[in-house]
Amino acid sequence: MMDQYELSFSTDFEQSLKQTIASWESIGIDADKIRSFVSDINAAVASLKQLPNRFAYVHGKYHIPIPTRQIMIGDHYAILYRVKKTIQIVEIGPIFNLKQMNLTF
Repeated sequence: MMDQYELSFSTDFEQSLKQTIASWESIGIDADKIRSFVSDINAAVASLKQLPNRFAYVHGKYHIPIPTRQIMIGDHYAILYRVKKTIQIVEIGPIFNLKQMNLTF
């Protein structure tokens, strides 16, 4: 059995998720769609415990100096993350709407 990685959520992850949900609620997005979105995030992030290198590198695309990978959630949202192999931790960054990819993480 492969060792599991620990997930470490950035301080901005929860805030960005709450902001996205609040924004969706304010424009009347259906609660079932919001639950599905959160479920997709949970499933993708949980998979990183076993498969931390599952998603593609994007640090070159976004000019980030540190090796960074990206989880796509639907067509418009992404979560950036980094794998620290030596200590077996996956750092989960905030959720971004791809229209606002102003990166800090």
